[in-house]
Amino acid sequence: MIKFVLENFDTIFRNEKSLESLNKIILDLAIRGKLVEQNPEDEPASELLNRIKEEKERLIKEKVIKKEKELPKIEEDEIPFEIPESWEWVRLGEIGNIFNGNSISEKIKKEKYENLTLGLNYIATKDIDYPTSKINYDNGVKIPHEEIEKFKIAHKGSILICSEGGSAGKKIGIAEEDICFGNKLYALEKYYLELNNKFIFYTYKTSYFYGNFKENETGIIGGVSINKFKNIIIPIPPLVEQQRIVERVEKLMNICDMLEEKIVESERVSEKLLESLIR
Repeated sequence: MIKFVLENFDTIFRNEKSLESLNKIILDLAIRGKLVEQNPEDEPASELLNRIKEEKERLIKEKVIKKEKELPKIEEDEIPFEIPESWEWVRLGEIGNIFNGNSISEKIKKEKYENLTLGLNYIATKDIDYPTSKINYDNGVKIPHEEIEKFKIAHKGSILICSEGGSAGKKIGIAEEDICFGNKLYALEKYYLELNNKFIFYTYKTSYFYGNFKENETGIIGGVSINKFKNIIIPIPPLVEQQRIVERVEKLMNICDMLEEKIVESERVSEKLLESLIR
């Protein structure tokens, strides 16, 4: 399927809606092990998960993170699709420390944290763009260094996702610097540094993950509790394959961006032609 798509790129995808569908196809193929070839010489993901577990235990022992109740074993009926033999299924809470940020009232924000020159940028849900995932750090809100101990910090490389409201499960980003952040965002800080955070980021953006997220939503405004979020299962490839997948995804996404520019330009030309005909 992917070979057919790549060979017929320009003829199949002629508008922005079809490109959006293509993005979803690319990401869904990626987390199913169908975007790049498997290498039998790659270290299996089970070994990676062992190192993640060891690192988590070290962090608990050194009191960097708190020990939590062990997450339940993944049952056969929870597995939604087949993955390559060298991959593993894992719960989100097993691969990273997941926590939400701090809320600040608009009154306090204006009185204490706006228009400062020094401190950590404070990121709210509104500062993460959908669908580009770009984060606006220059939003005029900072937490001064002398008050940092009152706030939770998501360190550079943390993966952010909106947990509540209309943007829940949609607004997703990777922190490019240490930040303070809002209580309606969950941050995932990986336990093991070599785990590819971009692979997790792209997994968050798949139709599978969003569907799973929505299934766990509760409440009038819609939100997923942190405990339910930690229990979501995702597939994990071998470490070196994660990098191959990320590289392929980004190469294909760049092609999509170029095609989108062509489509937008084509639409502009069509609009001008229509205007000239009307006149």
